[in-house]
Amino acid sequence: NLQDADVVGHGPFQFVSWTFGVETLVARNEDFFTGVDAQTGIVFDALLTSILKKPTTDGIRFLPFASADLCAYALNISAVDFCHANLPPSVVPDLRNNTAVAIELNAEPGFFYMGYNMRKAPFGYLMNDSANDVGYWFRQAVPHLADKRYFVDILLQGLAIVGHGFVSPANTFWYNDFIPKPVYNLTEARAVLDSPQAQAVGIGVDPPGVCSWATPGGCRQLPGTGNATFEILTPEMSYDPVRATAGAMIAQSMRDVGLNANATGLPFSALVNRIYQVAFDMYILGWRIGGTDPDYLYSFFHSSNEAPLGQNYPGFRNATFDAVIDASRAELDRGVRQGLIFQAQSILSDARPYEVLYYRTNVE
Repeated sequence: NLQDADVVGHGPFQFVSWTFGVETLVARNEDFFTGVDAQTGIVFDALLTSILKKPTTDGIRFLPFASADLCAYALNISAVDFCHANLPPSVVPDLRNNTAVAIELNAEPGFFYMGYNMRKAPFGYLMNDSANDVGYWFRQAVPHLADKRYFVDILLQGLAIVGHGFVSPANTFWYNDFIPKPVYNLTEARAVLDSPQAQAVGIGVDPPGVCSWATPGGCRQLPGTGNATFEILTPEMSYDPVRATAGAMIAQSMRDVGLNANATGLPFSALVNRIYQVAFDMYILGWRIGGTDPDYLYSFFHSSNEAPLGQNYPGFRNATFDAVIDASRAELDRGVRQGLIFQAQSILSDARPYEVLYYRTNVE
């Protein structure tokens, strides 16, 4: 039950008011100390005077929008001055035609990906035993079922690049370009699923007939689930049409090769809650990453960080990866550490706890 009067602080702006779900106001702090006495003009600290300045704007009004599209529309009609969001490609042409609007593009160090619940078959470990990874061949087939080039060229209108690894190519020093780069090809996916290795872990042949939730008899038998439907959770279409469409397309490709997948769009908060609660089969989300250091690989994949307490949402457990990423955290020689990070990427690119889909270009 906080009230406006309860908010305290100091800095270049002062809090004015907050109306939940409507707006937040801050105003320039006229008493902000820059090294000069605000009343007399006496300079107390010339160094501070050269560094600290009062804001050049009277204040800031923060307005929440339900979507980035709506913010872009408000920007286009000069109802707002800046959209603090990555704008979708669909709004870029109109904004570029508006001479009052400037657009900046920059490479996103994060990535968008599809994750698996590796605690269960057929996606990962049989009965959550990491020594029995029956989902390995399932995960090897999936990259051939994701039309990443379509996602980038059509859905994102070229404002992205195809994703393969767990470090963005824009992060040039740490990116390992020697990782595998599987291509979209249903024939290749079928070949993996029909291989003796896949059959040995319980992946059945593709029976005749259409594979769907309504006609499971046309779907492959899989370890742990048989031919029952499994879910790919995505943000709902109104939140992110790219991820929602990508999930639907991957699910259709899966059914085309006999995997009984269904894409389910959820409100973003509901999707995140399902991930935190480890109540999912597969999901599509993204990581925004600040800075260039690849230590986030420890947070995402080290076995000590498994969800729900950590960010290892798939529940990936690999002793070799743990040892390599631990060594990278203790290594002071940047060149040696680069080799360890490259090795960590190679391990992940083989195990594939995520299927990285694309690296988005930020549109601001």
